[in-house]
Amino acid sequence: MVEPDSKQNLLSSRGWMLLLASILFLTAVLYVAGIRHNPPGYYIDESSISFNAHLIAQTGRDEHGEMFPLFFRAFGEYKNPVYIYLLAAIYRITGPSPTAARLLGAVLLYLASLAIGLLALRLSGRCDVALLVLLTALLTPWLFELSRVVLEVAVYPLLVAIFLLNLQRVSKLSRWSWLDASVIALLLALLTYSYSIGRLFAPLLALGLLFFLARLKWHSIGRVWLLYALLLVPLFIFNWRHPNALTGRFQIITYSTADSTYPQLVWEFVKHYVGNFNPWRMVVKGGKLPHADLPRF
Repeated sequence: MVEPDSKQNLLSSRGWMLLLASILFLTAVLYVAGIRHNPPGYYIDESSISFNAHLIAQTGRDEHGEMFPLFFRAFGEYKNPVYIYLLAAIYRITGPSPTAARLLGAVLLYLASLAIGLLALRLSGRCDVALLVLLTALLTPWLFELSRVVLEVAVYPLLVAIFLLNLQRVSKLSRWSWLDASVIALLLALLTYSYSIGRLFAPLLALGLLFFLARLKWHSIGRVWLLYALLLVPLFIFNWRHPNALTGRFQIITYSTADSTYPQLVWEFVKHYVGNFNPWRMVVKGGKLPHADLPRF
């Protein structure tokens, strides 16, 4: 005979599972609905990424004839490789298709939201908190809008979430094995190679591992740094062979110039930092779209 408390817990668990299933189903439909034609057209960045992914899938060379390049040269800058190689793997199965390319981004951002919800569950231990965080992530405009276009950054949130999930797991250990260190170093490397900001953020995350020294010995973190440094060797070689190739985008978008004074730099930093948290911009005005006037196909 089932005890009343046990029966109530069972009904409660079923209720949470039903609510979770409903959220996942409805948001999955939202993420894929009309993805081929919304937004309309195909931006030149989307076309460039898709074209190079198709060439890699068919010939192993990019649009400039380079065999399996580390970074892809296009429009005066270099595109990051992780998303393009993922799309190439998809194209090997489906063939070149704007729909397949956009679906890849939708799946990656959808999985990123799920990973964020799982991280909330692990940290809080509460289903209500996890569901709220999951729903917030799924309906966050910055994640949802990225899921509708073919851009390298689509893989970045998922990698960040997986890195944090893995870090939360190993944070409970008193010693990191070579396998633990290898997983962390690999995720840091993927963050570095997946998007431009990762070349700054991932090393900062690696440096942030020093916070674990209170419970870990040096060699655990040292293993991560050693393996991460080895994985960055191709990047250093590429940067040596192609000076300024990986910093060209920074030079285009930065507000820091040779003529900038320290007060100007401080003011620009504060203005941009506060602007990112401006609720009017978030809810009403939206962000500036530098690609809005670019050609579509």
